[in-house]
Amino acid sequence: PPRDDGGPDPSGGAAPAPPTTSTPPHPHIPLLVRLTMASLWPDRLLARLGRLVEEAGAYVSMARPINLAPSLSLTLVGAAMSGAGPRAALATPAVWGVAAASAAIAFGSCVVNDYFDRGADAVNAPGKPLPAGVVPPDGALLFGGGLYFFVLIGAAFLEATLLRVTVAGSAALTLAYTPLLKRLPLVKNVTVAAVIAAAPAAGALAAQATSSAGAASLPPRVARAVLFVFCAIAGREVMMDVGDVAGDAAAGVATLPVVAGPVAGLVAAAAALAGAAALLAG
Repeated sequence: PPRDDGGPDPSGGAAPAPPTTSTPPHPHIPLLVRLTMASLWPDRLLARLGRLVEEAGAYVSMARPINLAPSLSLTLVGAAMSGAGPRAALATPAVWGVAAASAAIAFGSCVVNDYFDRGADAVNAPGKPLPAGVVPPDGALLFGGGLYFFVLIGAAFLEATLLRVTVAGSAALTLAYTPLLKRLPLVKNVTVAAVIAAAPAAGALAAQATSSAGAASLPPRVARAVLFVFCAIAGREVMMDVGDVAGDAAAGVATLPVVAGPVAGLVAAAAALAGAAALLAG
């Protein structure tokens, strides 16, 4: 009979095999590689691509691409009016570089404006990319800073001093607009008008600098056009403040109509628009 005292089996049966641990199906593939391969399955890849596309679209919407056409057009019109001839001016690389800088300034100013206004937008426009959480604040700041960096680096390679000052000055004004100048009555209107009017001036200066070996000056008709744009935009900006006087007063925004009254705003807008009409007629 078999023994039951726990000793060895005299029948010579094999001892039970020691327990074994399971091994990964591909032990030769490092863990990091396996995790990477697992993350690249179609559903996960498509989800990741969808998030990237959504975030990229949010960055583009913050830059307001609708401003591209006016920025390019004003710069190119100024270049065409410079006296160098429309074909020669539009064939000049510096003119297109200044046009790109003008567009970048417009884009960067919109991004920086959204960055500083993200607190108010969380209440007034929660669907915007920053308050909605689609774009992080540091990402928006980096994006806007990159656009301004491109502008300043490009301005450093421009030949004419007056042209460099015009481009860099426009960038500086838009950068200071939201945190500083936007709160000052009438100053914010003048700032917007000056930056927009600087676009045709920069285009003309770029064409002039190329055609006159680095020297640049505004021809009289271009100077008149720049003043016309300045007066027209200033009048429009003040008129917009007159229309928004109730909302601006409730939000504590010190515009000229809020501080001095809607009548004063209408007088200032009418004066600016009259100046634009006089320049156009003359």
